[in-house]
Amino acid sequence: MKSYRRAKFSLIGLVVAFLLILMQPFVVFALQGFEVSSIAKNITVSIDGHIGGPSVDEYTGGSGVIIGQENQLYQVLTAWHVVAQEGEYSIRTSDGELHSVEYEQVMRIPEADVAILEFRSENSYPIAKIGDDSQLIEGMTIYFAGYPKEHLIRLDSYPEQLFPGNISEDTRNYKFVTANITTLLVDPREGGYRIGYDEGSSPGMSGGPVLNADGELIAIHGMAELHFEVGSVGNFGISSNIFQNWQQSAVAVASPPDDSNTLLTEYQYIWPAEGMFTSGYGWRWGRMHRGIDIAGPIGTPVVAVADGVVEQAGWNSGGYGNLIEVRHTDGNMTRYAHNNKLNVSAGQSVRQGQQIAEMGATGYTTGPQLHFEIHLDAQGPVDPVPFLVALDFDSLGRMIEWPDQPLLNDSTVP
Repeated sequence: MKSYRRAKFSLIGLVVAFLLILMQPFVVFALQGFEVSSIAKNITVSIDGHIGGPSVDEYTGGSGVIIGQENQLYQVLTAWHVVAQEGEYSIRTSDGELHSVEYEQVMRIPEADVAILEFRSENSYPIAKIGDDSQLIEGMTIYFAGYPKEHLIRLDSYPEQLFPGNISEDTRNYKFVTANITTLLVDPREGGYRIGYDEGSSPGMSGGPVLNADGELIAIHGMAELHFEVGSVGNFGISSNIFQNWQQSAVAVASPPDDSNTLLTEYQYIWPAEGMFTSGYGWRWGRMHRGIDIAGPIGTPVVAVADGVVEQAGWNSGGYGNLIEVRHTDGNMTRYAHNNKLNVSAGQSVRQGQQIAEMGATGYTTGPQLHFEIHLDAQGPVDPVPFLVALDFDSLGRMIEWPDQPLLNDSTVP
């Protein structure tokens, strides 16, 4: 009987052990802190800026995270307040390479303290994987990273005390912090701040990634709070869901207009060129497409959509090629890119319908086309289609009938 019982219990033990072995592949283990740091270090960048012009050169800095790529063009997510002031900005990646930023390409996500920057490189860089912040709970361990722009130094006159001291932009060191979620706001603060967490931050880390235990991006580090009564520091991050929701909404409008487009606005802009509507405004190929594309033969007339003054007419090294920018009487600015020939110069007044350029294929483009943008005064780029007179297109995006709008030349302008 004892032998039977021993055999019975041995058999049960074997079955339990076998079941535990079968269950092992389904157990999910969180990454250790050093593994998350390895991910963070490769996707985190430092951002350096010089604002105020050559006479008053003021340095500013922050951090960012690589979130997209299209061929050799990379997109970086950061806090808007890091790059809010116009100036000369650069991005330094984890390999130490320095990349220039075209400030005119910087884009703010509406109603959020979040901006998207771009840089070009032949090097290969990893892209952040975006997580879902709906799975977060208070007390959960998270991580944030960045490149502080200050360090502590000792002054000869006060050898026992540490003081903040600025460091040069090429000596900023990577910093990785382990923290715990302290609060999840039901109603996010202005700018989209929702996730609160502890531990000390440093100036220059704003815009860096906040990652979960799987190394996924759940927020952009952006705001620190000092509680003077207790001397502690709290941090707030901007949910990555803001970026995802904005990205998805942009995709919804990135399609050619159809027969239902009858919207006219107070601006009464005309179409800038005749041709085929090949690409709309919105997220495209991992990056934001800030305007619309109209394809046609080289030399197709490009016209001003409204009265205004030419602010820029010349070569743009950021990918636009031969570029024209016109400031209109309503305060808005329109941009005409990839032109083959420019017919106007900076400072010149233009009339609605006046030919200002010939369609071309200069700069970064897949073929002869006009890339057209509308920038609302003090707001930035918007979808141009609702601001243009209604047109009909066929299933391929070709204009069925070019509107009866005058084509003016220089001799007809008063």
